[in-house]
Amino acid sequence: MPFLFTHVCDLLSTLEALHLSVPGKCLGAGDLHRLYKPHLASWIAYFRADLTPDLWLAWFSVLWPEGRPDRVYGFKEDGLVNAVAGAMCLGPSRVEELRRWRTGGRGDRDLAECVERVFAMAENVVMPSNGVTIAEVESVLNTLASHCRFSSSEIRASRSSNGGTLGKDKPTVPVRESLLGSIYRRLSSRDAKWFTRVLLKSLLPVAIDPEHLFREFHFLLPQVWRVRSQLASALSLLGSKTFKLFPCLPCADDEGELTDAAVRLLMPEMGVKVGRPVFMKALSCDWVLGMVGKGVWAVERKYDGEYCQIHVDLGKGKDWLKIYSKSGRDSTQDRVGCHAVIREALQLDSPEKRVVRQRCILEAEFLVYSNRQQQIASFHSIRNHVTRSGTYIGTSLSAVDQHRDSEHIMLKFFDCILLDDICTPASSYNARRHHLENLIKRIPNRAELVTRKLIDFGRPAAREAFLETFAQGIGMKWEGFVMKPCEGNYVEWGVAKGNFWIKLKKDYIPGFGDSADFAIVGGRFGGKRGVERGLDPDTANTFYAACLTNKHDVVNLSAKPTFKVVFTVSYNLTQVDLAFLKTQRYFHGIEGSDDTGAAPYNLSPLDSHFPKPDFLFSQPPVLECFGAGFDKIDTSDYWTLRWPRVQKIHRDRGYLDAVTFQDLQAIAEKASGTSGNCADEVGEWEQKLKASVRKSRNKSQDVPGGMLERSFWQADSPTTTKTLDVAMRWAPPHITSARESQSVGGTPTPPKGVKRPLSKSPGDEMRLAGKAERRQELHDSPGQVISTSPLFMGPVYLMECLSDKPAVQGLFAALKIDRCGSCRDLAIDRGVETADASNGKRKAILLIEERKREEIRDLMGRLKKASAEGNLVVDVYSWRILKMMKRMVDRAADGRAAVKRRRVSEDWSVMHLDTIC
Repeated sequence: MPFLFTHVCDLLSTLEALHLSVPGKCLGAGDLHRLYKPHLASWIAYFRADLTPDLWLAWFSVLWPEGRPDRVYGFKEDGLVNAVAGAMCLGPSRVEELRRWRTGGRGDRDLAECVERVFAMAENVVMPSNGVTIAEVESVLNTLASHCRFSSSEIRASRSSNGGTLGKDKPTVPVRESLLGSIYRRLSSRDAKWFTRVLLKSLLPVAIDPEHLFREFHFLLPQVWRVRSQLASALSLLGSKTFKLFPCLPCADDEGELTDAAVRLLMPEMGVKVGRPVFMKALSCDWVLGMVGKGVWAVERKYDGEYCQIHVDLGKGKDWLKIYSKSGRDSTQDRVGCHAVIREALQLDSPEKRVVRQRCILEAEFLVYSNRQQQIASFHSIRNHVTRSGTYIGTSLSAVDQHRDSEHIMLKFFDCILLDDICTPASSYNARRHHLENLIKRIPNRAELVTRKLIDFGRPAAREAFLETFAQGIGMKWEGFVMKPCEGNYVEWGVAKGNFWIKLKKDYIPGFGDSADFAIVGGRFGGKRGVERGLDPDTANTFYAACLTNKHDVVNLSAKPTFKVVFTVSYNLTQVDLAFLKTQRYFHGIEGSDDTGAAPYNLSPLDSHFPKPDFLFSQPPVLECFGAGFDKIDTSDYWTLRWPRVQKIHRDRGYLDAVTFQDLQAIAEKASGTSGNCADEVGEWEQKLKASVRKSRNKSQDVPGGMLERSFWQADSPTTTKTLDVAMRWAPPHITSARESQSVGGTPTPPKGVKRPLSKSPGDEMRLAGKAERRQELHDSPGQVISTSPLFMGPVYLMECLSDKPAVQGLFAALKIDRCGSCRDLAIDRGVETADASNGKRKAILLIEERKREEIRDLMGRLKKASAEGNLVVDVYSWRILKMMKRMVDRAADGRAAVKRRRVSEDWSVMHLDTIC
């Protein structure tokens, strides 16, 4: 019986509703699994009998479209809009609606939601007998991908002879429209949304972790996937006669024994990528020292190249060779330049010398060696030696010819996963390394083994050796290290068992990454990152970092500033950061990027890899960004920050304080090059690392940290908020309870397990306790909290739209705050404002509704004119500060004043939107 696509859409819609119903939408994989598990498990149990083995691949391809790197469709959002419009014969108005899917304020998180809304305008009539099946979806997707030259050779070989083509490998518009139309015309608006997301290979906001999906479907599938990391091969093995004997979900008592029995049957398949081990990021040196225990670990140098998994099977022919990238894509022809290096390193042309007799699977890093510099070239040099389906990406043919004589390909081998019958993925690291050393013939600067160092962490000197090794790598400008347990296996990995590899890089540790201040000239809505974080569609989440190119002329000749965009950044922005940047857009935003003349600066033409921003900032804010070194991206010839992430927003700095384009290039050149004598730099880094270890050990572990105290890599997933009244910087101080702070005799009792230093007398502790109690009273007193509100520091005015609002009037009455009138009164009053004796300026408070953008623009013009004429300073706050104060008063009335203690000065500052002077 055919399995309908709408059944899968029912499941996805349920999971989406669950995800969006959670207030904090930025959930981790574990939280999502707990949220999805009961619904996913019940759905699979209900339909398991209908999901026959021939439908498994189609079902998994829908629920996890990212797991099909072999299928490439040749279009993204903009191309899909045109294809859908042609397939559905949409009218001009509906086509325009689709093309404006990224426009802020329309309520569409992605193109799929826009497709659902447009299709709902004229809903398709779908008869049950004519419903789309998942087998039809799989067939259409395979046919669509077979016309794209970037798909795998197997997919392209399956291309049907029916239908014309345009050019060499691109489908004609009628063929693409015909394929998509055969599905879209038989789908409801809801199902069309999910089919669109399958085409774009992203089901966000639904994010089903493949490991959890595998586990719910069959308890052995995660184990099979680790050895055969390809859906078709893994599911084919699971449906074989041997594995059919295993139950899908055995009882807990039998699962361990059945897993051990199945693992013995698992072996890699030549031509199918083997899954990689679990990697964990080193969050600090102390974290590493705590995770490694007392075992012996290999610390291997991490090279800045591209991952290669190399399969050689002489039983299929002396020239049979496959190379897979990290994503699982077949890159054999793209990396044809390294074939000769592999053959020479394995001595395949010398039967009497080669070690491999039948087959082997190796791991190596694809690098480029510079003959001119006599060292490994930077990462961006790889694009001159690697193609993508016959096309050089991110470079030009002239650049390829220019580097052909001065550079050559180099492979650094670091693991032997399989070697005939003597080495398997179940072998230990020591055994695999031994076979690798015997297998590879070293060719200087062409085929070598990775540099490594063994550290026995059971010895007293291990800590010093580890810090010295890490400092040496940083001083030598290495990318980092990978730490592997010497007795660890390649398969059967699990963090709970202690089997994992550790990635050690300086940018993972707070304050050690390469950083600089950049001016943010614009932003962009939508995109995958915004949907991942559950942001509102009208919240920009991608920002354009730029550098000033003519600072000398701006400072000395008052020239118009000229900025050049060097990268976009969307990671590590806290919700408070996004709220601040959203406010900046309200007050200083220029909608659209085509008319750059409206900005008070010039913007150099964007490079081809940058999409156009949706808006510009008339007053660019300054963000401090950090990254993992520097790189030259795509066709650009300048250095930029690699993997940029936001560290903080500098609200007190202007674009003249940010790094210039010339300074950025100088910093990058220095950071990317290795000096002849780097002993001093290594020594400095060793001292920094030791200091960081001492600092972390001296830091109290009992102090709870609020958002401001969190490490910067953790700041990427705070709870999502839609309004400013809940986007607050809470940082609760650590205050002991009354039971802990006082003993029977009045002497503070130290926390359990903490001894009082001998140098401190009881009298000193009593005095410190008295100060703590007074400080606690200050935080606990609602009167003290409310009295620090800025609304009591000067006259308060309201935006016109708020003056007649009953809710606002009720808040003013409840809080006993006097208001002087509307913003029109503020623009003409001259004697009511509070005078600041320090500078002679008069101050006032203005409360606004930040969503009224047009009214705000008009108001800003009037107030700026008034402030210039009357020496007036206006602090602009969101009117929601009233609601915030009211909540504090209500807690005091209910006797809950001490439930949450906050840093008062930071509470009010979150509501502060701008200062007009």
